[in-house]
Amino acid sequence: MSKHSFQWIEPATLKVQGVLDEDVRFEPWVARFASEAVIDFSGVTRINSCGVRQWTKAIATTGAFLRYVRAPSLIVDQFSMVPEFLGLNSTVESFHARYICTSCNNEESLTFVVGTEVEKGSTLPPAHACGRCGAPAEMDHNPEVYLSFLLHIK
Repeated sequence: MSKHSFQWIEPATLKVQGVLDEDVRFEPWVARFASEAVIDFSGVTRINSCGVRQWTKAIATTGAFLRYVRAPSLIVDQFSMVPEFLGLNSTVESFHARYICTSCNNEESLTFVVGTEVEKGSTLPPAHACGRCGAPAEMDHNPEVYLSFLLHIK
């Protein structure tokens, strides 16, 4: 049984799920990208350095404009630490971030839309009130590092 799966959910949207490691092969899927492709990594549960390398090698071969949607925290970490992971011609449309309440320690995973809740070119975290007690919640990451990908997208 494969640790990962790929599915075209719309003509130009590729949904990627599971574990991305040394066994994943992106090339056959990337080869099908037209002038634009939407990448949904929301189902990815783990990625290691081999998976990062496989993705960066595969997207280096495409001229398609890449639009990332619903990127989970483990993928956003890669966007920020490995700029090549985004590709040269790409944008991030939406991503997840974890917040922790400063009062009751409630943890929440929020989805942010770039251009609405967060802006390209800014590493300021969006303000959020705890869904349980209403107190201020803080991003569970260093925002300057976690959101640094926003400085590099188109």
